[in-house]
Formats: sequence, C-alpha cells, structure tokens
Amino acid sequence: MFAGRRPRLSGFDKYLASGEKVLFSCRQHAVLLVKPFSIWLAAILIGSLVGFALSPSTSQGFIDQLAGFVVLGATAYSALKVARWWWARYVVTDQRVLFVEGIIARKVSAVPLEKVTETTFSRSMWGRLIGYGDLLLDSPGERPGLDTLFHLPNPDEVYRLVTSLVVQRAWEQPKKPDPYPWPRSPDEEDTGPIPRVI
Repeated sequence: MFAGRRPRLSGFDKYLASGEKVLFSCRQHAVLLVKPFSIWLAAILIGSLVGFALSPSTSQGFIDQLAGFVVLGATAYSALKVARWWWARYVVTDQRVLFVEGIIARKVSAVPLEKVTETTFSRSMWGRLIGYGDLLLDSPGERPGLDTLFHLPNPDEVYRLVTSLVVQRAWEQPKKPDPYPWPRSPDEEDTGPIPRVI
C-alpha cells in the first residue's frame, strides 16, 4: 500500500507489543549527513594544505602530527554521525509511532496513536527541493516520548499513513460511559428546586 519497505526487524521486533504490526519503517533523510561530511572534507583539505605547505620546506613534525590528529578526529566524528544515522529508524505500527536510536546503548521513544489528536505537517523550501519534511504529533495533556518526526524522507506518504491511522483510531474509540452508572428506578423523580432557607 505504501512505498516504504517492510524492514527486517531483527533488531526492532523486541520493541513491539504482542500483535503489533509494522506498517512502515525508514531512516531519517540523508540530508543529515551533509554537515558531518562537510566537516570531514574540510579537515582533509586543511590537513593536506598544511602538509603540503610546511613539510617539503621545513621539518615541522609537530604541525604535521597536529594536522593528522585533526583529520583523524574529524573522520571519527563523521563516522559516528553516519553510524548513528544508519541505526536510527522511525517505525510506524498499527498502534504506535516509534523512534529507535543508538548504536551501543539503545533509546526507544514512542507515542501511542490513540493519544494523538492532531498532526501538523511542515516542509521548508529545502525540504521541498530535496524531499524531506517534519511531522508534529500533538497529544494534549500528555508528555509523549516522541512528539515530532524530523527529516522524514517521503514525508507526504508518512503524513497520509499516520493521519489515516489517527482518524481510524478516533472512530474506533469506545463511547464514554454514562456519568450515572447506577440504575435509576422509574419512580425516581426530580423533586424540583430546593426551597430557600431564611
């Protein structure tokens, strides 16, 4: 029904309730990798320029080593950001929306669909050009573990899916019970207003 692939949930199925069915799963948009990749590229460029400018003419071993450590640090930072992006997933089930993140230590944030009363969808100019957007899940009176899905790829599709599930859940809500649950006898009548006491 939706273009998102049903993932192999070898690492995610333990976070699902019994009978809960996965309808959609995705990573955040790859636009999140632009910053770490730019930092890594800038570190390599600066390290190379320092090496070419100083090494042939002088024996500045300390500066070369410092430039090498900067490049290694930027590489480690970028690799960590890419790994975090790779392992993090948004998972939409028939009961909840989850965000599973973390490489070694895992964190699972979730909001039940029955608590969501309103969805707000937004796309910036860059989001429209590149293909990502954000989805706010509003649940008044609650402090949900997950309230906004950031940098969603195919955001129109995710918005339609989540909205249809929220609307479906709203129609399935049971009716509110009678505020007077005890049985009233037919001869119980209203006696009228209480007389004023002087």
